[in-house]
Amino acid sequence: MAIYYGDGSNSTAGRLVQVVTNQFTTVVSVASNSGLLNTDINADITPKDSSHKILVIVSLGRVSGPSNSVAARIRRTISGSTADIGVHTGSGNWQQASFQNYGKGPVNDDHADGQTFMWLDSTHGSTSTVNYRLQLHGQGSGTVYVNRTQGANDTNEPYAHRTASSIILQEISA
Repeated sequence: MAIYYGDGSNSTAGRLVQVVTNQFTTVVSVASNSGLLNTDINADITPKDSSHKILVIVSLGRVSGPSNSVAARIRRTISGSTADIGVHTGSGNWQQASFQNYGKGPVNDDHADGQTFMWLDSTHGSTSTVNYRLQLHGQGSGTVYVNRTQGANDTNEPYAHRTASSIILQEISA
């Protein structure tokens, strides 16, 4: 499907069709050590054409878990049907994840790192609403947090700052 622009140009491939953003400026949390669980970090997009691609960008200000590692997966849902995107495709007994983060920080519970994940989804094949949702799985018992550390110190130190996160979806013509 060609896209026509105000300057008279048009393109059938590679043009940005629409952008959807969803920002999260509060703490998001899930239980840890319970497998990959849905978070509130998600966004919906309704593609204009089923052949278009969706660039999925998840930017997390910080991710902290009660122990060393936090695994993350992006789950795509279309009309109740789910698929995981950007995951390892090999066989084995491990869970497939989209990305992983050192969730405790190199010093202690007051430190945690941010993470950015990008994936070009060329397999959605839909003009129905597509939901992309972050799932998290933390190592050990406790809680996985996004936008804060485990320690959550209320101090005026750089390691104690709260952050924001976002999910950005960009539809690109094929």
